[in-house]
Amino acid sequence: MKKILFAVAGILASMTVSAQVWVGGSLGFSSRSYDSEENLVESEANEIDIDFSPTIGYAINDKMDAGIELSFGSTKNFMGEKDASISSFGIAPFVRYNFFQSGKISFLAKASADFFTDKWNYALPGEQNYEEKYTKFGIYASPLIKYQVTDHIALVAEFAELGFTKVKDESTSIQLDVDSDLYFGIYYAF
Repeated sequence: MKKILFAVAGILASMTVSAQVWVGGSLGFSSRSYDSEENLVESEANEIDIDFSPTIGYAINDKMDAGIELSFGSTKNFMGEKDASISSFGIAPFVRYNFFQSGKISFLAKASADFFTDKWNYALPGEQNYEEKYTKFGIYASPLIKYQVTDHIALVAEFAELGFTKVKDESTSIQLDVDSDLYFGIYYAF
């Protein structure tokens, strides 16, 4: 039994040494104000979003990467008398394909299968707090631009997402989201 364990440990160690493993992620913050019309009463609302997405990946070859991304998010809506907070967690295995490279700049296509849970809390004045939970599953494709700063450090921008989303017991949607989100990340390859 010990020989088998040592053999497996040796194989894993040699794979790790020769592997092109990279880590990184993105951190996002946004704030916006908008007019809200609820129960025919107009009011000004404010929203603050914070997102953190650590990522680990493995370079299969010069053209293809595979990895997994975790996502932690928090959103606060301040709508006068009715405030809401949303906390979310997600996990998304993905593959990336480098379809064009010129010098230090690469253009990639990313495909991912995302699983998310959202928890909404509403604070209503004079009433008990209200809570809702959602589970979402999605399949997405998006383009990326990567700039290789050094042999070990890369900057990545991700934008425009085409996808299919299914919310458990709620809705199914196909979406093309081109203008709302732009993500920047930094990666370190070992």
